[in-house]
Amino acid sequence: MCKSLNFVLFFALIGAALSFDKNIKVSHLAGCREIVLDGKNSNTLQTPISSLSNNNALSNEVLRMRFFGLDFDFYIFLKGSATANSYHRAVISGWGRKLCAIQALNFSTNLAEINCEGLQDEFYYSEFTLVITKDGQIQFYKSKDTKPFMSIQVNYSLPYISFGKFNDGRKARVLFDCPRDI
Repeated sequence: MCKSLNFVLFFALIGAALSFDKNIKVSHLAGCREIVLDGKNSNTLQTPISSLSNNNALSNEVLRMRFFGLDFDFYIFLKGSATANSYHRAVISGWGRKLCAIQALNFSTNLAEINCEGLQDEFYYSEFTLVITKDGQIQFYKSKDTKPFMSIQVNYSLPYISFGKFNDGRKARVLFDCPRDI
């Protein structure tokens, strides 16, 4: 009896430390927009931040968007225009599912990099919030955390967002522009 209780407690603690949530069901995410990323459609959906219907930005922010990711190694591109070649890319659970990074224009320089092993799962959604402030902070939060797990400062406007995935033969799902009350 004691061993089984210890086993349950161990997995409850592990689940609390990780970002993915076994309780998030697709039916809970009905108000979100969805994109399925297969590595071939990278950076194709150019969405102006101003067109997001669930942008919950505070007075000092340009964007406050909840999103949910399923699987590994997907990207969020932040751009100055729909046709811009230069932008920033946030990599979520890349490099063997171990690192998250925000990269500069040519993607050869990581402006922020953290170990995010265990952040994503191939069966359960992970919840995130992306915040872009008016003074140029780009911040990523896990679930309901109040401190960003990754952030950088830029000195220019990034009014477009798009998504992509490393072409590894797997598909990732990103549900974005989600309502606040999910």
